[in-house]
Parts: sequence; structure tokens; C-alpha cells
Amino acid sequence: ATRGQIALSAGMAEWIAWRLSKHTHDETLFQVIEAIWAFAIDWRYLKALKTHKQKMVWEDQRTSWLKISSKQLVVADFTTPTKAVATLTGLQITEVTRTPLGPFMLLKHNIKQFKPDTVVIGFTNPAEAEIAVDLIKANLLKKE
Repeated sequence: ATRGQIALSAGMAEWIAWRLSKHTHDETLFQVIEAIWAFAIDWRYLKALKTHKQKMVWEDQRTSWLKISSKQLVVADFTTPTKAVATLTGLQITEVTRTPLGPFMLLKHNIKQFKPDTVVIGFTNPAEAEIAVDLIKANLLKKE
């Protein structure tokens, strides 16, 4: 089952790469796909990628004002994305929800020095807010 899924994924990726090959001369994608085919035969053919202890899960690519990693949530100043306004770990976040109709996320925390206890974070659209809530729940609020 797993090898079948790998083969199906490699086949679909190869078909897409072949379709796009008319527009680029970069062979990197084909090399990665070839490595995936080899991996489907024997996992020892594929060298494991080195990972960092703190994996970046999501970063707003347009403004970089919100970063969600596997260890923390960083909210930056919208006008100065390099300046962090707040950094929260999973232990400091008590609850995260999205407003029913709007593009807002409600983040409750237990930091006594940081008021108010519930922070409202706005997004461009409700879908972005929903994605951020899901990522925070899956990565920062997960019970280990």
C-alpha cells in the first residue's frame, strides 16, 4: 500500500514535470522524481534529509508578520515584520478559535504580563484564519 502510494505520487509528479519540461531546462525535478522511484524499490537508495529541531510550519509569505513553527508562534509588527511583538509557546497558548464569519483568530494565553488575555489576530480572508487555527492546534497545542 505504501509503495503503491509512492509509485502513484512519483508517476503523477513525473507526468506534470514532463508537461512543464517544454518551459524549463532545469533537470532538478526529474532527478528528485528518479530518487522517489528508487525509494519505492528500496528505501536505502534515498538519503534522508537533515531536519531542524524546530520545523517551520507556516509563514505568511506576503508580510512575514505571522510565523508558526513546531515550537512557537511569533506575531510581528505588521509595518516592521522583523520586529516580534509576541512569541508564544504551546504551553502558553490555552485556546485558539476562529470567529464564525470573519477573518479573525482569537488566541487565549496564560501570560500574566501580556494583556489582554485574548488576542485578536486579523487575516485577509476567513480561509487564512482557518488555516492558521488548524496549524496552531496541530503543532503547538498537540498533546504529547
